[in-house]
Amino acid sequence: MFLFPFVSNASMLRIGTPKSNNDIDGSYTSSILINANEDECLNAFNITINYSPSLIEIDSISKSESISVFWIEESIDNESGRVTLLTGVPNGFCGRGYGDLSKSSIIANLVFKYKKDNIGKTTDFIFDRNSEVLNNDGFGTRASLSFID
Repeated sequence: MFLFPFVSNASMLRIGTPKSNNDIDGSYTSSILINANEDECLNAFNITINYSPSLIEIDSISKSESISVFWIEESIDNESGRVTLLTGVPNGFCGRGYGDLSKSSIIANLVFKYKKDNIGKTTDFIFDRNSEVLNNDGFGTRASLSFID
């Protein structure tokens, strides 16, 4: 019997490691990243991210480095601990952005602050499993998707 590692052909959503913004207000940024499956071009992203509002407070959603250009919804609810993004890429996104040497591309950046009681600087961003990514196939077919929280 031969054992082979599981290889997924799914596109993958993940949250990048928090990085300090090195300014006086003490904010941090984590990127919402997509690794696109080589066989699919992606068109739309409907993403919900949950977090503990007792640990962090989201200040804003930065789109300056985003692969997306068409934004339908972006909301932050610091009371319930939820960020919602609904965005699209006209003509599709088929892998890496121009000049992007990494395997991931940025959908958006979350700018946040740790709460005073969060001494260990814990983040607990978790993708809602109903989040979806749609293919650029003219039919809005759901792309195969995996999550790394």
